[in-house]
Amino acid sequence: MARLYRLFLLLIALVTVQPSLALPEDGPGKPNPSKSRILKSADSTDLLSNRGPIEPLRSRLFLKDQKPTGPDPIRFTMRASKDSVAIGEEFEITITAELLNISPQSMFFFEEQKAFTLKLLLPEGFQQTGGTYYDYVSANLSKAGQRSATYTLKGYFSSQLSTSTFTLLRGPGNATGSDLYIKAATLAIANQIEEQPHAARIATTSSTVICQIDNVYFTLLFSRTQAGKRYIVVNSSSHNSVYEYSLDPPTYSLSNVLTPSVDSGTVFIRMKDRQVCMRRIDYRFPTVLSGGGPSSGFGMDCSPFQVGNSALSIYASTTNICSTSSTLFLVGLSTDPTLAPDKVEWYRGDTKLDWSADDPARADITVNQEGVYHAKLYKSSCSFEPSTIQIATNCTTSCTVPESPTISTTNTTLCTAGTTTINATGCLHSTVWYNENGYQGEGNTLSVTQAGKYYAKCTSGATCNECTEYCEGASSGTVVVTSCPPTGCNLSITGLTNGQTIATTCNNGVTLTGTCTGSDCTGASATWSGAGGWSSIGLSATTPAQTATSKLPYTLTLVKGACTSSITIYVSTTGCTPVDPCAGASPPTSPSSTQGDSKCSGSSFSLSASGCSSSYRWYTVSSGGSSFNSSSSYSPVLSTVGTTTYYVSCSNACGESVTRTPVSATVTTCQTPCTGMPTPTITSQTVVSGTTVTWTLTAQNCAPGQSVRWYRVGQGNFIPDENPKVFTNPEANMSVYAKCVNGACLGDASNSLTYNTTTPVDPCAGASPPASPSSTQGESKCSGSTFSLSASGCSSSYGWYTTTSGGAHSLVVPVIALFCRP
Repeated sequence: MARLYRLFLLLIALVTVQPSLALPEDGPGKPNPSKSRILKSADSTDLLSNRGPIEPLRSRLFLKDQKPTGPDPIRFTMRASKDSVAIGEEFEITITAELLNISPQSMFFFEEQKAFTLKLLLPEGFQQTGGTYYDYVSANLSKAGQRSATYTLKGYFSSQLSTSTFTLLRGPGNATGSDLYIKAATLAIANQIEEQPHAARIATTSSTVICQIDNVYFTLLFSRTQAGKRYIVVNSSSHNSVYEYSLDPPTYSLSNVLTPSVDSGTVFIRMKDRQVCMRRIDYRFPTVLSGGGPSSGFGMDCSPFQVGNSALSIYASTTNICSTSSTLFLVGLSTDPTLAPDKVEWYRGDTKLDWSADDPARADITVNQEGVYHAKLYKSSCSFEPSTIQIATNCTTSCTVPESPTISTTNTTLCTAGTTTINATGCLHSTVWYNENGYQGEGNTLSVTQAGKYYAKCTSGATCNECTEYCEGASSGTVVVTSCPPTGCNLSITGLTNGQTIATTCNNGVTLTGTCTGSDCTGASATWSGAGGWSSIGLSATTPAQTATSKLPYTLTLVKGACTSSITIYVSTTGCTPVDPCAGASPPTSPSSTQGDSKCSGSSFSLSASGCSSSYRWYTVSSGGSSFNSSSSYSPVLSTVGTTTYYVSCSNACGESVTRTPVSATVTTCQTPCTGMPTPTITSQTVVSGTTVTWTLTAQNCAPGQSVRWYRVGQGNFIPDENPKVFTNPEANMSVYAKCVNGACLGDASNSLTYNTTTPVDPCAGASPPASPSSTQGESKCSGSTFSLSASGCSSSYGWYTTTSGGAHSLVVPVIALFCRP
């Protein structure tokens, strides 16, 4: 397979690569500065030089502006250890190769594609002094084994330069100088000269050539409710959580559920940790009729309805309703109007949910209880159920915050091996590591290859606060890891021991004094720094007095030019008496005012409270119960006509108000204003058959494609919409009218008709029975044969009997007596 993969890359390169550039064929091995090469432009007379003989061209390289041959399962990045460097100042470059978490169902990669060989093109004037990187270093990554690889390159610039670039090339596993390579990442260097002479510094910027978002497949799923609300769900072939989504940049959201206000536009997607990597996807909503018109029906064959909606699924605006509600909606309704459901029912478990009867085919619903929800779709006599969705609460209001850990290291510099290990103790569960750049990893130990200030936190094994996965304790002390000072620096701190702890008592600071030792002390600056942004200039400083038991780090840093030295001292404060901040305090009063709202069914209501000096708590009951919202406002979406009352209290660290202030949301029945809707005219017909009365109402004048909704005066509408409307044995004096329906639009009411009690009339009263058939035709056959019998002469229907009088008529026995029936 490796030979096939290389042959594939060779074929692509022969088509796409134009100039031919070569790499020295040093092969894998230790770095050899005497053999480093400089890659210049194609028109240079010295293509590959090193103040020595020019080697023959042996390989082809992709130029910097060329695109990769296809998606790469590995992401390559480069980062410099310093923001700027001076000529002769050593710095470090970190090269990272990370195997992306791409599902095999969305994109398949051969194992050979997860192996690589690296070649770094160095800029002119750069001298390598160390590091773990060497030319043609290779590795094989896998999900089950090694998922990433990191290499370092140390060195300095020996001369001034205008611009230059470190270029990282990536080839197949175990490649040599004769194999094909593509560009994976760059680190650009720009020279910045300050006003002071000999103060030139070089700023570093890093850029990754390939935005991995370009290799991701995105799918847009659409849904539109009968009320006209639109939903777009963005699904990706990788993890949705690594992206941000927007319909109107620069505002982005972590939610992949978007609610556009128009049928066509653009969805913008960008990576959270690399916002320059962005995708634009144009969309146009399909025509989906979920309101239901006159049903065409499929008889007993339900397969068209079920197959036409087989892609249907349920989505939720959130699956955790700890402090809010969730809107469930259907995605994937058939775009064929004849397959749209007449009615949608929503269930929580086996319990059918109640909602407005004016909207039988509604495709969304707002819920505020945990449970398993599902929907049932109906078309004529057919039904279909998409998959279920789980809504959870998973909320607790408190947890035991873990103590801060203790961290230590035996080596605070990277001079010896280019790496050091920091250890953490005191965590019952897991340990999380941070530095100035944020999250660094988890575990009781952290391997450090970059200079900086490192600290750790313990995490709790239980959930903490509302709707969080875990909680973190206070930060540990800080361990400062330094790079090796340039050769020739003679600067150190004496009088104090790095990592030592000095004890003091409550409300008393400590005076810390260090001494600068070495020939470079003259002109060196000294600065103390500590927790909370505290700092002091000079070798001696008094730490702030603490009022609570604590152990805080304080760092003394000496700087002279490129030479630095630092140590960290810990001050432990004990003997403090805990103070109860709520001693003698009264609980807060309830909110001084609230603002309710009144809107149409299905609207978002704006409810608010004011007067709390701290936080708010919202309830559905006037006492007891659990709060579901902690802000001053709440915007529920309500559908059931009537008044819903919520109750709000004030809460702070010392308690909660004894009483709660009510705030109400009133749901009214509103119809969407529409123009041009016709007004129907209805007629009726009454048919009496024995004791059964059938009252049939027919509406006229509705436009083609519109349905008819029937209403009983003073009691709402009937389900479903249909024309004609048939009532069997209707109630006496029942009055009915109709409206034309087009989606969410309703026309004006028709004339009303009232059913008057009708006494059944015998249509045969006074009539004579018909005469018997005028003739019959019998037949004579063998036993077991099928006989053909017939009769004629009846003006209406025939009745067959086995007796000359009485009995029941039959169709399968020989004729004995035959009579006409009216």
